[in-house]
Amino acid sequence: MDDVTSILQTAACTTRLLKRLGLFGRNILQLPLQSISLGYKQGKTRLVQRLRESTDQLVRCADAQVCIERKWKAEVEVDQAISRLKHLEVVGKVQAGWTGLGWGEAVRFWSKANRKERKEMVVSEVTKMEEEWYKINAILRHILSGCKTALSQGRYRWQHDQVLKKLAETLDVCRHATNRGCSSAAKHHIQFIRQEGSAESTSLRAPARLLSPGKEWSMRVNLGRQLQFPREITITTLHPDIMGHLSAHQ
Repeated sequence: MDDVTSILQTAACTTRLLKRLGLFGRNILQLPLQSISLGYKQGKTRLVQRLRESTDQLVRCADAQVCIERKWKAEVEVDQAISRLKHLEVVGKVQAGWTGLGWGEAVRFWSKANRKERKEMVVSEVTKMEEEWYKINAILRHILSGCKTALSQGRYRWQHDQVLKKLAETLDVCRHATNRGCSSAAKHHIQFIRQEGSAESTSLRAPARLLSPGKEWSMRVNLGRQLQFPREITITTLHPDIMGHLSAHQ
């Protein structure tokens, strides 16, 4: 007896016994939460179909309620899946790309399917509907409002800041040229005179400018830190991308 006990206490024997008993540790690969949730919804969908299409009339007329989670409703999802399958039958078989008519697998229609095939079609359609939710691209407003930490760290501003940086460099060159009072070189046009004609006097207009030359223009850009309006202009919490203003004494 002592020899048997000593053998059972060895590590190799203990591991073999635990595997046979089905006692596994946490180091075993676990299913992701998304896969578990999808399997749960598929099971509830099969249960709703089994109750609705039961051969027993009492079961069909009982109107039994399936216990589900708070937001996801199995009956509503099954009705929507059946509606989509009927709409697919109205549309018919559609060929995609350059494939010819009749190419590919035959499409099963709702009206021609038997009871078993309808259950499989509904479960497959519910699965497809759930996968469509995972592929929806979230809008920027939802991302920024849902993750304040990422917004404060500037994770979603990299591409925006790269474009703003290039714009700021170009505008800064124009600002320095305006502060120095330099005007862009006028283009010299060659005036051709036809035979037995006279030259017409033409005057070149100076190019229009948004900034008045010869003044001290300042520019602030919303890069690196949050842009603050100067106190001498106004007191506000707005922070535009680029702001140009004159100095206080002007």
